[in-house]
Amino acid sequence: MRNRTLNGKRAGANVKKKRRKVPKAESRARDARRTRARNAERRRKASVSDRIVERLLAPFADMFGVMTWMNVVALVTGVLLCFGSRTVSSALRILDGAHDSGFSRFHRLLAYTNWSELGAARRLLGILVTKFAPDGDLVCAADDTTERRKGPNIRAKGVFRDAVRSSRGRVAVTPGLRWLTIQMLVRPSFSSRVWGLPILTMHCPSDPSKPARQADMKAKAEARGKAIAEAVRRGSTAADAAVEVKREARKATLAAKAKAKAEEKAGGEVLKVKEQNGRPHRTLPQRTVLAMLLVARWMRGRTIVMVGDGSFACKELFKALAPKVVCVARCRMDVRLFGEAPPKTGKAGRPAKKGERQVMLGERLKSKDEKWTKAVVPGWNRADGKPMEVEYLTGTAIWSGQGGSLPVRWVLSRVVGEKRQPSAFLCTGANRDAEQILGWYAMRWAVEVTFQEARRHLGVETQRQWSDLAIRRATPCLFGFFSLVVLWASNLTDTIDPGTGKKTEIPVLASAWYRKREPTFSDCLAAVRRGIWSEERANPILWRLDCVTWREKARNIRNSTPFEQRTAENLACAA
Repeated sequence: MRNRTLNGKRAGANVKKKRRKVPKAESRARDARRTRARNAERRRKASVSDRIVERLLAPFADMFGVMTWMNVVALVTGVLLCFGSRTVSSALRILDGAHDSGFSRFHRLLAYTNWSELGAARRLLGILVTKFAPDGDLVCAADDTTERRKGPNIRAKGVFRDAVRSSRGRVAVTPGLRWLTIQMLVRPSFSSRVWGLPILTMHCPSDPSKPARQADMKAKAEARGKAIAEAVRRGSTAADAAVEVKREARKATLAAKAKAKAEEKAGGEVLKVKEQNGRPHRTLPQRTVLAMLLVARWMRGRTIVMVGDGSFACKELFKALAPKVVCVARCRMDVRLFGEAPPKTGKAGRPAKKGERQVMLGERLKSKDEKWTKAVVPGWNRADGKPMEVEYLTGTAIWSGQGGSLPVRWVLSRVVGEKRQPSAFLCTGANRDAEQILGWYAMRWAVEVTFQEARRHLGVETQRQWSDLAIRRATPCLFGFFSLVVLWASNLTDTIDPGTGKKTEIPVLASAWYRKREPTFSDCLAAVRRGIWSEERANPILWRLDCVTWREKARNIRNSTPFEQRTAENLACAA
């Protein structure tokens, strides 16, 4: 009777059991697994096609539903076939979809449909690693590029330095979007040069507080100038003048803050430190750390090497990635390098973390006592990618300054007989060879080629999306198509031609005035287009039976346009 209450019921009988609270991350992962399994089961029951684009996108099939998957294949086919601007309308027009009343479903793929960009990047990385780099060091290059975009509806745009139009003596800026791209540096079987294949592209917005900080700095400078002029006019001492200048600068700062609060109360546009999603602003090196840690997490057990230019020679970046990634970047000649810390003496106090400061790299160039080592570095000549003889100095040091200390290997290189500026590099792998470091950096030039080819042949900077989600997805998809086209071309060269019994070769688009010795990206894209056009001639992708539309009547209004007429219309509308 001890466990019963006065009503005769067992104690705790009406108490409901508490359900375990599932964390958001675990819940999202569980839902994603269920969705992928459901999509895979539906796709097994659906008809299987042998089209080029479907085989190319097969690893990403379970990320979409069955009906959405058909629209994805059709849209990617149109993007690869069309030329000029890469808009959804252009892709549909070249696929004979100008009279499709259900065109909005293709726009929703970028603006509304729920699919993971990081999941697609992870699968793309796995495919490329299996094909091009199954073992050894995985060399990746990190670089940023600016997509020139204008318009009041693009809220994520900013003003950035234009690397194409800028020079050593003149800095040009342009409004647009800045993208951080991680590219895998590989050498395909059909080419003798290094290619940069994008695997992860991340949007890097500008700092919303930068204009406010610039206005604050300008107000401080004006206040200091007026205070100095007033101190000189009155004949004040140096100490009194310094106090007066500091006081006036403080007044200018308080006035700027009061003006910002007044604008906020009035409902005007206020530049806040945080982004629109409520998260603090991340700089380019901070986003690079996030991207490279993702790559290292996806490729556990592999040695990852990150190569970057001077923008990535940041101590915080090197220190954050040092445990998992080998970082190589070009640095300044006056970088602060120190010797190893002396042994502990047993005296009271904090032990030293660094030794005496080493000679600056710029001074080593002027010294005649240094013994330079000669080496032939493949791909050092950017004009033709051929090997070049380089002289270098190398050593180990402690890179110290604000933000802590880090052991690195420095390499100082120069080209004898060439009018080139000497270069200095830092590497977190202190046990790495100097020639290997120079070879890694020489591979980085393929990144610039990828940017140029993506703009010229894939229409980067020609998109016209206004939705924030569509803007964030369109450019990474175009860079990903670059990698998929090169992957398809490499798979094609590994097959045997039944007519000749030899490996299939990619046709090179040469002419009497320009001869190419090996295929470029334009040749790879042309080979993909030949296969797609042959499929379009036999069975247009938007007129296939398993590609549904919102209204069946839209397909029954008229038959598909004859292939010859489609070709003539596409050529006539090319301009």
